[in-house]
Amino acid sequence: MSWLGKMVGIKEAGPSAASGRGGALVAGARVVISRQDYGLADLGVRTFRIQPYSGDLIERQNFSFSLTVSVDNEEFTCTALGLVREISDKGGLLAQFAAPQPAFDKKLMEFLAHRKMGQKTVKGVKR
Repeated sequence: MSWLGKMVGIKEAGPSAASGRGGALVAGARVVISRQDYGLADLGVRTFRIQPYSGDLIERQNFSFSLTVSVDNEEFTCTALGLVREISDKGGLLAQFAAPQPAFDKKLMEFLAHRKMGQKTVKGVKR
């Protein structure tokens, strides 16, 4: 696990997350990098982890991406700038991103608060 992952409280992925898309993904959130859609293994305030990742980014590379979250039956998409912090041996990617637009940042915080309370809302269906 990287020092950044430890610092932001990202837990190390277990064996199920390393075995392809069988791991638990963040419900209601996804990232598009270079026209490739990825589910998120973890999402924090300014970080995310993709497992598995099959793109061509390298560590310390800047990139642009779009992040989509679903809050209260609505999907919100924002384009942001990120920095690759780690490419794991198991095919994962850890990235840090700059603060998005204030309106989307508010929706992102709302989404994370719902996740923390266990009220995962995915397109109107509470899980």
